[in-house]
Amino acid sequence: MNSILFPTDYSKNAKHAFQFAKMMAKAQQAKLILLYAYELPIVAPSSAFTSREQTMTAIDHDLRNAAHQHMKLYTDELDITQEKYAVLIEEGNTAKVISNCCSQYDINLVVMGTKGKTNNRDFIIGSITEKLIKKTQIPVLAIPELAEMRPFKKVVFATDLLYNSSQELKRVIDFAKLNNSSLTFLHIQTNAKNENNELNNLKEIIAQNKEHDLTFKTIGSDTIVHGIESQLKESQTDLLILSNHTKSLFEKLFHRSISKQILLHSKVPLLILSKEVHPVVFF
Repeated sequence: MNSILFPTDYSKNAKHAFQFAKMMAKAQQAKLILLYAYELPIVAPSSAFTSREQTMTAIDHDLRNAAHQHMKLYTDELDITQEKYAVLIEEGNTAKVISNCCSQYDINLVVMGTKGKTNNRDFIIGSITEKLIKKTQIPVLAIPELAEMRPFKKVVFATDLLYNSSQELKRVIDFAKLNNSSLTFLHIQTNAKNENNELNNLKEIIAQNKEHDLTFKTIGSDTIVHGIESQLKESQTDLLILSNHTKSLFEKLFHRSISKQILLHSKVPLLILSKEVHPVVFF
């Protein structure tokens, strides 16, 4: 792993996600890049003797100074050498700034909190994380505010079967091997559609990797969210994985009302993998 990007809004939950980011960076000797993105407000001149541009420059200066002070609280916690981390303060739309940084700095993983500093529950999940996932091919690790700090030894990959290719399933298995994790392929069946061919394909892939702790489980449920939540509670899952290439399942889960249910009420971190799975090692 080369670099981990940690975008922050300085909220309590971002502080919690930072603990995951710094532990992973240290464990894998990856560079940790801390990012704060802000947007300048539209304001009138502060007085009759200053222009709008002068007022905006003064506001930008104050925002940057405050941001650097907040960032120092993070960097003071780091026990890695200075060349192993960087601090970025960027003006612009948050999702776009994060996406640009991913490309510019060869980011392998983005670690984010799942609840922002406001009471608007869509602040992170609905407007930033979702947009980022759609914009970038980089894996995104979303940390709920109640997630416990522990190794990801029990991993669940929620699959739609119809949308996951054999290559994609094998990449998830490679991820589990890389992290020495048990892996459960979870399929939530909400109707009676015939998926025998896809199911047999997955079972064959599991059989080819029988030296690893791989299992498949299908459960019936009235909704995908209820099915996943039931499995997470029952199995004491450490990490839930979804693929943004799994169009049907992903789009259902990331409907705004559903994303609030599955992410903001869960204690389990969520890893969103792109079609091209990067080698990601956690602890």
